[in-house]
Amino acid sequence: MSDLSNKLINNTYKKLLQVSTSGNVGVDSNLTNVQTGDGTNTAIKISTSAIQVIGTFGVSGDASVVGDLQVTDKVCASLFYGDGSNLTNVPTSGDVSVSTLRVTHNASIGGTLSVVGAVGLNSTLVVAGNTTIDGTLHVKSSANFATAVTIAGATHLQSTVSVAGATTIGGAANLLSTATVSGAAGFLGTVRVSGATSLEGAVLMKSTATILGTAHITGNVSLMGTVVHAPNAKVCASSYYGEGSNLTGITTSVGGNVSVTNLIVGGTATVSGAAGFLGTVRVSGATSLEAGLVVGGKAEFNNDVCVSGNTQLVGTLKTTGATTITGATGFLGTVRVSGATSLEGTLKVIGGAAAAVCATAINGVTSVSLNFATAQNWRTSVTAAHTLAQPINCVTGQTGSIFLTQDGGSGTMAYHADFKFIGGTDPTLSTGAGAVDRLDYIIVSASANGVGGDIQTIISQAYA
Repeated sequence: MSDLSNKLINNTYKKLLQVSTSGNVGVDSNLTNVQTGDGTNTAIKISTSAIQVIGTFGVSGDASVVGDLQVTDKVCASLFYGDGSNLTNVPTSGDVSVSTLRVTHNASIGGTLSVVGAVGLNSTLVVAGNTTIDGTLHVKSSANFATAVTIAGATHLQSTVSVAGATTIGGAANLLSTATVSGAAGFLGTVRVSGATSLEGAVLMKSTATILGTAHITGNVSLMGTVVHAPNAKVCASSYYGEGSNLTGITTSVGGNVSVTNLIVGGTATVSGAAGFLGTVRVSGATSLEAGLVVGGKAEFNNDVCVSGNTQLVGTLKTTGATTITGATGFLGTVRVSGATSLEGTLKVIGGAAAAVCATAINGVTSVSLNFATAQNWRTSVTAAHTLAQPINCVTGQTGSIFLTQDGGSGTMAYHADFKFIGGTDPTLSTGAGAVDRLDYIIVSASANGVGGDIQTIISQAYA
């Protein structure tokens, strides 16, 4: 074998590879160029522990790397497999299929997003195309959907969600922050909202809905399941329809027409328009009717009633308190007044009007004071010496008659000075047994307190 010591390869063996070193030294821990026989550097550097390729590195078959693979520029391949959880800043222009998708920063999706499993969003999500989620959607940050969203599983929203298109949620929906839906919203499962809710489109609920905050709905609302609301929650609408017999504690102020089958008012009822009652009406509190009262059935007021307009009564009206009517009043049925009655306008009676005769027993009573507030006409038997004392509750203009029946012929009657007779002389009763004398009176004037006054009286005697 030839001795090559102190001889250069480039002078004899140019096709051999050599290591660029000084002197007769081999490969050590430092990367050293691999050269051709004439001293030209190749694309490979080697050391005792590493290999470095300066240019393009190509593998036509499979490549197996036991340790880490570090690439300072681009990696290009038709497909990628394995765990990509540590990848960052990965933009996609085509379809992406993953088992679990975790997005910690902003995600912008221009096409259709189809997710079979659960979706958890810790940052802002902006979707320009349709979104279909077959699993659970969990949003901890803001989410903005430009078109329709379909969620087959449960939904948990802890931050703001804005959906411009129709939204369908098949599972339970838990909204802990503000949710804004400008299109139709369909909830096929349970919905719980703890914050303010504004729904500008139609809302269809087939299951339970729990709203802990304020809900503003500008479209139609159809509730097919049970609705649970927070204490002291309010429902506001221009009109209501349906069965309201189980509603309690309702304070209402109505400016337009109201049509109800049964109306029960436990407190004060104020009606600014016309009130027409075709059935039975019972009011336990004070009633103020500013534009008239029409009763076609039975009306019972257990407190004061004030009517400032015209009143027409076709049916029965019963009031236990004071009744004040300032307009025209038409009574087409029977009228009974148990208290004091003051008619400030004209009273027109189309049918018959009669004042009852009140019987009062004065037997054994030496002095009797009539209460003119309880009756106009009186009847009694005279058995001994009696005095017709000063009456009470006198009203100027009141008229009536007092019938005195002689019992046995020994009864007498004296009169208080308020009873005035023709010529100033008190009459003597008829003495025949069973004879009836009639005192007709008119109260010309009454005292300020209603006790007595100027009462002009005339007697007709000896009616058999």
